[in-house]
Amino acid sequence: MRKIFAGLMAVILMGAAFGHVSLSQAAAAADTTHEYGTESIRSLETASRLRELALLIDYYDEVLTQSARITRLLKTKSGKNAIARVSPN
Repeated sequence: MRKIFAGLMAVILMGAAFGHVSLSQAAAAADTTHEYGTESIRSLETASRLRELALLIDYYDEVLTQSARITRLLKTKSGKNAIARVSPN
């Protein structure tokens, strides 16, 4: 019985030690201002925002390009005929 109790206590102590080490590492990983500094984090946020804006610009550029192509197609006789063939009216 004592061997079982000693083994159980050893497992509990090892689990507590590993848990403490894991929590310490997690806390150190979460503290990015210590390692990277606030300025680095701000520059990453700025770069991320700039990337979002670049994607929006690309999207609206594509929308405007397609709009111009459709407008040009509608101004030609063959374009009007093509639209008339597929329109439900």
